[in-house]
Amino acid sequence: MFDHHDGVSQRQAARKFKCTQPMICKTLKTKTRIVCFKKKKIPMRTEAQRERIRICCDRLYRKLEGVSCIIDDESYFTLAQSTNNGNGNFYSSDVSATPSNVKYRPTAKFEKKILVLLCFSEQGVSRAFFVPSGLAIDQNIYLEQCIKKRLVPFIEKYHPDGQYLFWPDLASAHYAKKVISYFGEKNINFVTKCDNPPNVPELRPIEDFWGILKGLVYANNWKAKDPAQLRDRINDCLKKIDLGLVQDTFRSTRLRIGRVRRNGLIEDN
Repeated sequence: MFDHHDGVSQRQAARKFKCTQPMICKTLKTKTRIVCFKKKKIPMRTEAQRERIRICCDRLYRKLEGVSCIIDDESYFTLAQSTNNGNGNFYSSDVSATPSNVKYRPTAKFEKKILVLLCFSEQGVSRAFFVPSGLAIDQNIYLEQCIKKRLVPFIEKYHPDGQYLFWPDLASAHYAKKVISYFGEKNINFVTKCDNPPNVPELRPIEDFWGILKGLVYANNWKAKDPAQLRDRINDCLKKIDLGLVQDTFRSTRLRIGRVRRNGLIEDN
């Protein structure tokens, strides 16, 4: 009833077997090896994407042999990070006596947020670019702010031997003609569009990195008074990030790609 199934509650099982919910809980813990896990989110993918992903992962796996992987990405940060699961709970022995600032979390209809863009590899993290409010990251912004002012200095500092591969995502600005042309001028080794697997955030270690950074920024339910204070906090936390954590997030990159190359996507298994 429980093993390899979802949508089943202990209360439902208790009613079916005419016992108490604590009895079901105790039985699962002491008599079985069944453990409750939280479902992980995965993207919705078309059949065409799934087929292309496996082909591209095979190419990318080969290209990453013996070289470092550099990745860039952007992520939103809100003043209070209301979407952070750790800020959604509170404990109390008597709810009526709990202070209102603990019980409730005021949310604005249009919560202020800032967009942060950076690139990183197992060697370190670039300077962050804080995208001005209302400014879209088009090919000109991407080329000037990310590639010229961050990626190129990052490569010169951490990967002067040329043993790297830059893996952007498939945003249209990242593969604009002027961006690709600049890659050629600077001899930047990058994943071509035809070799870049679509819609696979779970393979890109920067998704794990954002989680680490946001955990530091919003530790102990920290909240920013305004965007300027949030920017300062993010910059401070970037300086404090343990390089070992960054390296750990990268060590599994080629292994993840290799698993998809051999076995397909996680939802196929």
